[in-house]
Amino acid sequence: MKPAKNIKILNVLFILALAFTAIALVVDIDSTLTYIGTDLRNRVVAGRLVLQGIDPYFFKWQPSLSERLYDPLDIPGELLSKVSVPPTVIALHSIIAPLSYLQQKVIWLIVQWVAFIATVVIFLKTSDSKLKTNSTIAIGFFLSTVYFGVFTLALVKYI
Repeated sequence: MKPAKNIKILNVLFILALAFTAIALVVDIDSTLTYIGTDLRNRVVAGRLVLQGIDPYFFKWQPSLSERLYDPLDIPGELLSKVSVPPTVIALHSIIAPLSYLQQKVIWLIVQWVAFIATVVIFLKTSDSKLKTNSTIAIGFFLSTVYFGVFTLALVKYI
């Protein structure tokens, strides 16, 4: 293939990748606002527990406690809670622990997307040609749709 033809193909892939990423972002926002966010809830609760001086790894919620400390996926009969992250992650979550769960979900969404875009930008800084730049963007943004699983969600929910 000629270099000009490669550039045209990569330009098309670039446009498709941006379109897929836009769809991924919309689906991700919808999922954040619609669903409970099971992987995040135990971290939110753990951050709140640490702020109260309670060990989040062995905590079991009781009806007499605040619902802000409730993780609906925790199994009461198990010795350990569902918290599966190291203390450093809990410390990061405790910074935003006083906020509502919805606010924390939105912040987490923003953090994930900023981290993703920053990763692609870092790779872009190392590219020294239009071909490498377009390849990096196309691959980076196509991978986002796989990573975030948005097309699975879109197929299930919107089609």
